Amino acid sequence: AADIGVTVQAYDADLTTWAGVTPGTGVATALAVNTGAAGAFIVNGGAVVTKTADFTLADTETFVINNKASACVVTLPAASSWPGRAVTFQNYQAFTLTSLSSNVVPQGGGSAGTAILLGVVGNWATLVSDSTNWVIMQAAPNNILLLE
Repeated sequence: AADIGVTVQAYDADLTTWAGVTPGTGVATALAVNTGAAGAFIVNGGAVVTKTADFTLADTETFVINNKASACVVTLPAASSWPGRAVTFQNYQAFTLTSLSSNVVPQGGGSAGTAILLGVVGNWATLVSDSTNWVIMQAAPNNILLLE
């Protein structure tokens, strides 16, 4: 059976086996499958991890809290290695979170840069790999006013 704590599992070309999980049953139906022939599928989940220093995003990390007491820098994996992978970052301190490389496309589009989170407690963003860059698909500062 698939291990939800593992980020990538292999599947065969005809989608008959996914690392021991039968498609259409339980866990398998909840997985997002990449396009193409034989490849990988993404399992979003895993434990929340807290970082207190500059860091490299691990293969198994999906939800990351930035708790560094100064500006923090993350080394993101190559987007081409993780098409469709999503990762969410959140600030616990009022310091910025930036990428080491210019590979983050802002929520409004445009050129890739390094900015991920503003220096605001509670600021969060979800980035998704488009195979070229990490695109900010969702984000909100802690002081946002939501209207219904």
